Amino acid sequence: MNILKKIIFSHIAILCFSYFAFNIIACKDSLVFTETTYFNLSALDYSDYHFIPDTLYKSSFVDFMNNTSGTYLQSTYDNQILSSDSTFEIWVQTEDTLQDKRIGVALTMLYEEPAGGYSDTLINTTQIPGIRFFGCFRKLHPDEFYIYSYAGMIGLKIEIPENSRAGITYKTNDGKKYGISSHESNESDTLLLKMFKTENQNPDEAPLAWELKLKNVYRLLTKSIFEEGFVFNIYYDSSGVLVKDIPDNFGNPKSIMTITNLDRYTGNTQNPAPDGIFDFLPGLTIDTAEGDIIFPSLRPFYENFVDANINTSYYFSELYTQAKGRAQGAANANSYFLIGYFESINISQ
Repeated sequence: MNILKKIIFSHIAILCFSYFAFNIIACKDSLVFTETTYFNLSALDYSDYHFIPDTLYKSSFVDFMNNTSGTYLQSTYDNQILSSDSTFEIWVQTEDTLQDKRIGVALTMLYEEPAGGYSDTLINTTQIPGIRFFGCFRKLHPDEFYIYSYAGMIGLKIEIPENSRAGITYKTNDGKKYGISSHESNESDTLLLKMFKTENQNPDEAPLAWELKLKNVYRLLTKSIFEEGFVFNIYYDSSGVLVKDIPDNFGNPKSIMTITNLDRYTGNTQNPAPDGIFDFLPGLTIDTAEGDIIFPSLRPFYENFVDANINTSYYFSELYTQAKGRAQGAANANSYFLIGYFESINISQ
C-alpha cells in the first residue's frame, strides 16, 4: 500500500479506488460534481519554474513572506520590482523561425545600468555557459507568468525546456534599472536581459544561476485552489510509518509544519499560535490561482531544522546544494512528503 493510500485511509477514513471521488448533487437541469483530488509530493518535487532575478532578493523574499506588520525592511522597499513600468518585460528563449522574436544578450546577475548607459561591449555573440547567452527570445504575455514584486519571485505559468534561458528587464522602486527592454530599443536592436534561468541550472555547471532558482515552491498541477476543502500536511517516513513530528536534540517532538513555518498561526488570521492546520494565506503560503504551495523560508528542510534544534539525522541539506538527480542519493531523499487533497466543483448541464 503506497504512502498516499496510507494517509487517505488513516486520516481521511474513507475508501476509494482511484484518486478522484465524486459527490453528485442534482440541481434543476444540472449536475454538480464535487471532485476531490489527492496529491502526494516528495520534498524533491519542488517546482522548476520559480526564480529570483538577483541574489539580493533572498532577503526581500524572507522579509515579505514572514512579515505580519505590513512594514518591510527599507531594502525590500527599495528593491521592489516595478511590474507596471514600461521597462518591465520577461523574455524566454525561442526558435529563430518565430516571427515576433528578438535578438538578445542575457547575462546572469547583470549589473545596474550606469548613468551613461551600458557599454556597447556587452552586445556581442560570446557564449559562456550559465553566465552569458546570445540568441533569440520571445516576450511573455502577462498570462504566462506571475510576479511577487516585493519578494522578487517570478513564477512561470508555462513549461519551458530545461536547457532554455529566460531573462528580465525592470526598474526598482529606488530608481535602479536593469537591462534594455523592447520599449527602449528598435526592432533591429539587440535586447539586454538579466538572465534568471540558464541551461543546465545546477550548482556544478552554473553555481551563480543555481542560487536564482527557488527550491521552496511546490506546484500542485491544478488551478484555482480554494481554502474550503483544502487539507495538507508534511510527513516524515520513519521506517515505513508516516509521522507529522520529528524530535529535536532533547527528544521533544516538533511538528514539521510548524518547523517549516507553514503552521504558525490560528486559522488564516496571522495570529499565533499554531493550530495543527496549514496556514492558508493567499499570496504568502499559497498562490491560489496557480496551485503553488510556498514555503516562507528558502531552505525549509535544512535551515529551519537548524533553527529548531532538530537532530542532524533529519536534515536534508542536499536538496539545496545538489541538483535533483544527485540529491536523490541523499540519506533523507525519500523521507519527506507533502500529502493532502483539495476539492473543486464542476457543473454538468
